[in-house]
Amino acid sequence: MQGSTTRFLIASMLLSLSATAQAAVVAFSNIVSGDGAPTFFDESTTTPDAVNGNVLNIGLNNFGADGASSSTTAAVDALSLVITAPEGYMITSLLYSEAGQAETTGGTAVASGSIVADGMPTNFSTQVFSPSTTLSAWSIEPGIITIDNKQSIAVSVTNSLFAYAFGPTDIAMIEKTSATLTVGLTQVPLPAAAWLFGSAIAGLIGVRAMRT
Repeated sequence: MQGSTTRFLIASMLLSLSATAQAAVVAFSNIVSGDGAPTFFDESTTTPDAVNGNVLNIGLNNFGADGASSSTTAAVDALSLVITAPEGYMITSLLYSEAGQAETTGGTAVASGSIVADGMPTNFSTQVFSPSTTLSAWSIEPGIITIDNKQSIAVSVTNSLFAYAFGPTDIAMIEKTSATLTVGLTQVPLPAAAWLFGSAIAGLIGVRAMRT
């Protein structure tokens, strides 16, 4: 009977630790675009990645600016959300990245923005495309943002795209084609009581082995 109880306790502890390790996926909630109505960020298609649940694929809805014939156009939107770590884990970092393409004949195209994570703002490096730029890819990645071991944080991303066409026959175009947010986690150390429990179980196994 004692052996069965010991085996049950060991199995329960291992299953608990295994379940914790496998469940290390954050929850993304309260995803809102702009004033609540999808504009260029699309909250309805903003979903966790199918392979890595700690990566958020941000939905886009024709996020671009297209200027022609001496005109100026802009595409500006914001996306806010809350990220919550699973039990036993803390959020330690965020990495935002976005990519797109731009083209100009007689005009200029600009991409800029910022991210605020846990109250800390980080500005993006402004991308500027001068006149006579052939269709070119661009990307923005402001670097890893360190988070001070938080269980839950609020995040907001603001983006602005501008296209300026200088003359009546000129064009300027810039668009964003992808955006992702990657969350880094760390496991909270087990409390001393858990290690003592493990030591006690090991002791019981040793005693039983000696008796047999």
